[in-house]
Amino acid sequence: MPATRSAHHLIRSEGTTTVKVIVDMDRCQDHGQCVFSAPEVFRINDAGRLEFVAEPDDTLRDAVEDAADVCPLQAITIED
Repeated sequence: MPATRSAHHLIRSEGTTTVKVIVDMDRCQDHGQCVFSAPEVFRINDAGRLEFVAEPDDTLRDAVEDAADVCPLQAITIED
């Protein structure tokens, strides 16, 4: 999983709709609450830093929205 602040979004080449996940890494303090809500999208690496999939499949939208809601610093935003 690449660590990134944001990425381009919309459609993957195979035609699957995606959601764009943006994490404000200046705000994020790696509490990891998002990992519990959406482990397919967020993880804490061996260095203790957050990594995430910037364009997960839209089927994970509910989990990503939950992750954004539980973030104590509200560092996660979602775009269509």
